[in-house]
Amino acid sequence: MGGANRILAIVAMILAVVAVILSFLLFQRRAEFRQRADKLAATVADMVKSLDQDSGTVLTKDFTFTPADKANGIKEDGSLAAKAFRDAKGEDGQYAAFQAKLDQAKELAKNLNAQRNALATKLAEAGVTLGMTDTEAAAADLKAVKKGAEVAGRVAEHATAIRTRDDLLLNAVITSSKTIGHPVDEKALRERAQTTDAKGNVTKGAYVCGPVLGEYDKNVTNLNTRATDYANTLTQEIDRIAKLQWTTDKNVIKDEKEYSGAMTTLLNDFDDINQKLVQLEETKAQLEEKLKELKAMSMDLEKSKEELDKTKGRLSEIEGQLKKLAQSAGVSGSGDFIVNPNLEGAVMQIDREWSFVILNLGADKVRENMEFLVVRDGNYVAKVMVSKAYPRFSIAEVLPEGKIKDIQANDKVILPKR
Repeated sequence: MGGANRILAIVAMILAVVAVILSFLLFQRRAEFRQRADKLAATVADMVKSLDQDSGTVLTKDFTFTPADKANGIKEDGSLAAKAFRDAKGEDGQYAAFQAKLDQAKELAKNLNAQRNALATKLAEAGVTLGMTDTEAAAADLKAVKKGAEVAGRVAEHATAIRTRDDLLLNAVITSSKTIGHPVDEKALRERAQTTDAKGNVTKGAYVCGPVLGEYDKNVTNLNTRATDYANTLTQEIDRIAKLQWTTDKNVIKDEKEYSGAMTTLLNDFDDINQKLVQLEETKAQLEEKLKELKAMSMDLEKSKEELDKTKGRLSEIEGQLKKLAQSAGVSGSGDFIVNPNLEGAVMQIDREWSFVILNLGADKVRENMEFLVVRDGNYVAKVMVSKAYPRFSIAEVLPEGKIKDIQANDKVILPKR
């Protein structure tokens, strides 16, 4: 009996030692579990805070945790503390309320992940739409934590470059449209179409710049056509006005880089043409004046012709009368004719209306077309030319260019050589 008691005492001692050791081990393990639980709770609170930031959610206030600090007398507290966990225990022994809180955090993380994936997909699509390749803007790379920021940066840089280019193009279109005299609608180029629903929500659609750019393209085409027509017309006119010594090189007129020099020389050529036109107008005026003079002279000639015809008629009458006189006198002339260089005669009669005189020289001394000088007292008076010679007298016309005085009866007539 005594031996059994001793054995029981030894076993009890051993069990007590084992119990102490197990209690120590359990205390250490409990401390480790408690430390891990604190870290998990703190981590969950920090994660929710990070996920909640700028997400439009307010879960942070429901996920709080303050670990215990015995050295400073601080007790564990917060919605994730052990006490909150114990208080959430339901009648069924489950912690549904606490689990529901954790499910909120999981849902937030799930939603943010889905949002990230959607944004990555849309950003990749936007990059490809803007001209990037599938490799440059891969959706998988945008979703990856390590590559996402880098790829997103490339897309942003590309979008910035596109925007810069678009701004330059828009400014060029706007400026050039004003230059050609057909300003475009800037608002239509820079703003998207908007629609508003019954609740007042505004939705933006596509840019309605198509008609504006179409009109701009038409105006530019018209301007180019007009400029080409001008150039063709100028070169054709240079060929047509071949008599002008052009300084303009017609081949340069259509050269968009060299045409300015051709325009300068063309202006000089036009100045030359203008001067010639002015000279032509002056010459035309002079010719018109000459034409008036010629018309006046023509009228004078007509009058002179009429007077001459009358004179011829009068002379014919006189000639007929003289013939009758000669026939009645029975005088006729024949034989060879020799001009006496010392021949002299006198004026017997004068007809001032018909500008002829009758000389006392007959056909035996003179012939038709012989010219005589009329003198008086040794002074020159006029010149006459025999138009008809009769046996005892002759008729002579007074030459206007040789007359300086009026002829009188008995004036002497001599040959010009004397």
